[in-house]
Amino acid sequence: MVSLLDLPAEALQIHTLHLLPPKNLKRVRPSFMLRSNHDETAEGNLPSAPKEDLLGSLEADTYQKHYEKQQELVECKDIGKRLLGVFPRLVACKRITFDSENPAWDPFCLGQCFGTFAPTPRAKQTANARLILSLLFGVLTARSNIKVLEICSDHMIQKTLCRILTTIPYWPIPVASLRRVRLVVEHDFQKDMLKNFLGFFPGLTNLNLEMNGGEPVPNSTGVLSDLHVPTLEKLTLVKVRCTATELENLIIHHQKTLQDITLICIKLPDDRSWRPILQKIAENRKLVGFSMAECLQDENLEPSDITELVNFAKKGKIGFET
Repeated sequence: MVSLLDLPAEALQIHTLHLLPPKNLKRVRPSFMLRSNHDETAEGNLPSAPKEDLLGSLEADTYQKHYEKQQELVECKDIGKRLLGVFPRLVACKRITFDSENPAWDPFCLGQCFGTFAPTPRAKQTANARLILSLLFGVLTARSNIKVLEICSDHMIQKTLCRILTTIPYWPIPVASLRRVRLVVEHDFQKDMLKNFLGFFPGLTNLNLEMNGGEPVPNSTGVLSDLHVPTLEKLTLVKVRCTATELENLIIHHQKTLQDITLICIKLPDDRSWRPILQKIAENRKLVGFSMAECLQDENLEPSDITELVNFAKKGKIGFET
């Protein structure tokens, strides 16, 4: 584990890792295994763990030490103050990613070494939530030159993210350097928070909004309502719950700036609901990129790229046969 205070100013990205308590590991293998020819492998070099997988080759006592250091950081009462002193020093950092969906280590390889991970109780996640809150707040208030911010949240991080978004009106200054934001959130994500959040990045040109989780909750549409990003050039929507009117208005309000649109698994009531939306997209002469997949019930009618979209528009096929 590397102390943030020791990070070089030329660091280009920040990588975080969450370890579970050793007691949550159902079993722990010894630091060696027997190959089929009964030759012992070198200590710490398990066949199931690739060389680049650091955690996959750790012994149980080493894992314990890493976990203890992590807890010292997580439970530090003045972590927020420390982080606010660190991030301004990372003058070359361009990309920040908070990813609770895809850990940096391979859980399968790690499981081969340390056993199956038991779920972390909700009550044990409070300190981790505070750390995430401090990290993100530090990133966005450091007057840094970050260009890309990615937040892929699970249920716990989403609660933390919502806490952050409610405080945005009280933040010191907008982050003018940010150009791309990717948010992966649950279906019950609150629309007003997204609007306020994106308003904090006046230079944003690339927005990627994805929704995950199980079945969407009832009446979970509306996240696109009144959404306006003045400099938006590239828009990617994946599994976003919305009405045809909301999506059409979003396209219309950004028609002067949008140059690239990607729509994946956007489900409207029926295929005819796509008629005005695709027509508006096709009318945009600035558009240089378009992609659509798994949106229409009849995928044979789905224009997959800008060429097909324009051809459909010329032939009057957009909106489908009435």
